[in-house]
Amino acid sequence: MRSVIVEFCLCTSLLLTQAQFSLAQADQDKQPSFDDVDLQLVAPNDNRYVAGSLRNGIIELHLDARQAIWRPEIDAGKAVTVAAFAEVGGFARIPGPFLRVSQGSEVRITVRNSLPDAMPIGLPPPNRRDEGVGSVAGPDLIVRGLRAGTVPDDILRVPRGEIREVRFRADLPGTFLYWADTTNRSMRTRTGRDAQLTGAIVVEPAGETPDPNERVFVITMTDSFPDPTKSQPGEDVFELAINGLSWPYTERLHYALGDTVRWRWLNGSGFEHPMHLHGFHFRTIARGDGLRESVYTSETTQNVVTELIEPGHTIRMQWTPTREGNWLMHCHIRDHIIPDPPRDEIARAHDMQDATQHALHAMAGLVLGITVSDNGPDEADREPQHHLRLIAREKQAESLDATIRGFLLQEDSNAAGGTLMVPGPPVVLTRGETTNITVVNTMREPTTVHWHGLELQSVYDGVAGWSRSGSRVAPLVLPGKSFEVYIRPPRAGTFIYHSHMDETEQLTSGMYGPLLVMEPGQNFDPDIDRIFVLGDAIDGDYHSLTINGRREPEPMKFSVGTKYRLRFIDMAPDATLDITASVGGEPLRWHALAKDGADLPPALQKQMAAQFRMGVGETYDFTWTPTKAMDASILVHWTFPTDDGHMDLNQPLQVE
Repeated sequence: MRSVIVEFCLCTSLLLTQAQFSLAQADQDKQPSFDDVDLQLVAPNDNRYVAGSLRNGIIELHLDARQAIWRPEIDAGKAVTVAAFAEVGGFARIPGPFLRVSQGSEVRITVRNSLPDAMPIGLPPPNRRDEGVGSVAGPDLIVRGLRAGTVPDDILRVPRGEIREVRFRADLPGTFLYWADTTNRSMRTRTGRDAQLTGAIVVEPAGETPDPNERVFVITMTDSFPDPTKSQPGEDVFELAINGLSWPYTERLHYALGDTVRWRWLNGSGFEHPMHLHGFHFRTIARGDGLRESVYTSETTQNVVTELIEPGHTIRMQWTPTREGNWLMHCHIRDHIIPDPPRDEIARAHDMQDATQHALHAMAGLVLGITVSDNGPDEADREPQHHLRLIAREKQAESLDATIRGFLLQEDSNAAGGTLMVPGPPVVLTRGETTNITVVNTMREPTTVHWHGLELQSVYDGVAGWSRSGSRVAPLVLPGKSFEVYIRPPRAGTFIYHSHMDETEQLTSGMYGPLLVMEPGQNFDPDIDRIFVLGDAIDGDYHSLTINGRREPEPMKFSVGTKYRLRFIDMAPDATLDITASVGGEPLRWHALAKDGADLPPALQKQMAAQFRMGVGETYDFTWTPTKAMDASILVHWTFPTDDGHMDLNQPLQVE
């Protein structure tokens, strides 16, 4: 007999819009079936409806775990058989019903396990089969961490066909996940069809009124491989969703200039997600680890453009749109934002020529679209003080059957020649000054350039067919064509430029580079400013993660007593990296300075051990003044997300 495991860490319930609700009702007559059981269609949950009810002073929520059909791409994608939560008597929802309560509330939750014996869930990827997890006949449904702030082994078992209850007092305010499993796995290893058994709970601080405009976004992911004894043909799936939907079917958000935007993000998947906001910095005002939430004061709140969210963790963010146009927020891991399976050749050829459809065809998964409206006239381009030409080129690799793609930089529009570089050469701008950059495409395929982390007009943001300012729309830069970009950066720091299309080919072959904004009167000095770009490149016979384009970089020389600025950039397609600078096995000490091009608040600009974790799309700046001669090193460690393998890169440091 199959039972189910439900894991709870306080949550909120989710609901669909009226239009989605009507669609779900209309589709009831044409739902797929599995093992001759008629299944309900999952309703995507935007977390704007609070589930449960108040009875005799106790908030009650009655959940039912059931098998259902999920269409994360509405009617455009395939139907997937999954396990999902429903409020008893209601539709199955992804994410599960949303619960929002006040601190101190008494809560009663019941869970019914209605999953059938034949439910093909809980299958791990092949390289995890030796872990002893994942079988067709799983153990009981287990509810974990249902009470906010409790230890992870606080569980509630629910045998198939039965109901169990948990009562608790919501003593800790914050943002929490509840989730279910059928194989008693950890959050990091749950990838099967039961991985959609996830929902959210928000506990508001006592005496505070919830912000009616605050939004709650739950990330879920199903990565299920077929079981040859149970699964139907084609039942292997790879689906990622925000509130139950995958781009371009995710919710479109609309704001006006000057709005205060508050979002909560909950990572209900087993993978890290570096979430990146185009065009604006945001303030991370709280982080949660699944047990409790840490709220930051104004003295410790960072301004960032990319925030790494670990499995089971949460963040709260706040930002203000200051420029109109279309923008994106998305995960910066390549495989989490591209179509799977890849586009066929006909769709690819169409996408390469039609910029209006590029963002819709070339992206998928964990992406949100944002429109900021303004009734004023289009913003005019300022007269530039500087002119640059950034040229996209390609060449055949010498040792591999592969194409190297990258950039070269010309500061004189009449200059010719130059060498393709991977990573691309530093593009250096000055805060408050307008630079005109002509992006020239000499490759055989279209491209775009995204100025990652910069606050600029939307039309220059680099997402073809989506980025727009008034009537001006960002184009694909076709072979032999060019596009004029105007940038006037409002802050100095470390940023990135990179291709924002066909990431599987272009980003992994070298189309990225450092973008540095200097203070007025300052010049970029490569002897003092040391850049470490981490990304895929072809180095000799290898195509792999590199440091500044090399798997085994030459020693970098430093001088005793000189103050250096170390600028780290993670542009690897899917690598969350642990970085340590050490000598003799002991971490060095350096001074934290900035993240994502924004200076840290003074309280965080301090000496610290030279070790940190960074996600794709993040940049970090430190200062370091070596006090003695030494042979040190920077170790870059990457643990592969799908198995226990790892990769280490070493950058030698010679101090004389």
